Amino acid sequence: MTAVRGALRAAGLSYAAVAQAVGCSKASVVRIVNAGRFPRGREAELRLAIDRLLAERGVYEQDLWAAPRDGGEDDEREPGEEVEMRVQLSREAREQYGLPRDPWEVRRAEDVWLGKRWRYAAMAIEDAAETGGFLAVVGESGCGKSTLRRYVLDQIRRHDRPVRAVEPITVDRSRLTATAVCHAILDDLAPEQRPRRTLEYLTRQARQVLTESARAGCSHAIIIEEAHDLAVPTLKYLKRIWEFEVDGFNRLTSIILLGQPELGALLDSRSWAVREVVRRCEVVEVGALDQPGELEEFLAARVGGEQFEAGAYEAIRQRLSRRTRGGVVSTAWPLAVANLVTRALNLSVDLGLPQVTAAAVEAA
Repeated sequence: MTAVRGALRAAGLSYAAVAQAVGCSKASVVRIVNAGRFPRGREAELRLAIDRLLAERGVYEQDLWAAPRDGGEDDEREPGEEVEMRVQLSREAREQYGLPRDPWEVRRAEDVWLGKRWRYAAMAIEDAAETGGFLAVVGESGCGKSTLRRYVLDQIRRHDRPVRAVEPITVDRSRLTATAVCHAILDDLAPEQRPRRTLEYLTRQARQVLTESARAGCSHAIIIEEAHDLAVPTLKYLKRIWEFEVDGFNRLTSIILLGQPELGALLDSRSWAVREVVRRCEVVEVGALDQPGELEEFLAARVGGEQFEAGAYEAIRQRLSRRTRGGVVSTAWPLAVANLVTRALNLSVDLGLPQVTAAAVEAA
């Protein structure tokens, strides 16, 4: 409950001080503040006691108890599923754990963590971009798809490879049309040209621009994020652009789609409407940090393994999992791990712990 935590900080009250003042254990205060869980039968009593304690320090919060942790009672997320918005690591936590800046922020290629599956996905994107492939990278929100795109484009630029990216920027991907794709090709490759009016001539113009660029030695990649929102006619049109060739077997452009599992489901279906795309598009998946050693490797690269007690890793896995009819499913996507671990690091500093413990993870 961020309002309660903020009020205690404003009042200069530690968890231990609150526990002593209201007559309960420090662990109970941690559960109250971070999860809204009160000792049985004492909720009204402890709320009133904490309100009075804050008032004595000059801190008055009318809506202190109004919003439960992480979004309230109307939160529709599955148990264990984390919000996508980034949680900020406190200055005190960065100082204690020797982190000069946000450990999750990616400012350069060297900051990108590439586990085995992510490394393979990056290689697949790079290969498709250079050789005219048709590729879909599929994963939940927060799995690192956008970071992979940025990483590959950075590598292409660093190594001076002749690949020119075309990235349509229509915000609502469901409204991305064939015309918009052709306009993106012209805008990114030949901005001096005036687009033709009809789709037939606009397509011919885009093809001619791609052909001239290819004969000058360049490869091309049409890259579309949030591709799970693409309409089926647009997917089919992209496939037809992908089929454009120059001088024999050389494709004029590759198509690289990045999207959430809905895209994978569509491309894995036997739908008659998308059969021509399904048969030609390679699908690569990135997912949760659920393979042996992946979570430890990721956290060691980001914040250092010495920050965690051994039991903390299993606690993270337990928090970021949910039960379904098919069994237990991991939701330990990189962004979800980052949010949970950030809360645990902040809490550990508040409690004066030298390392993140399993109990801190459970309470965060």
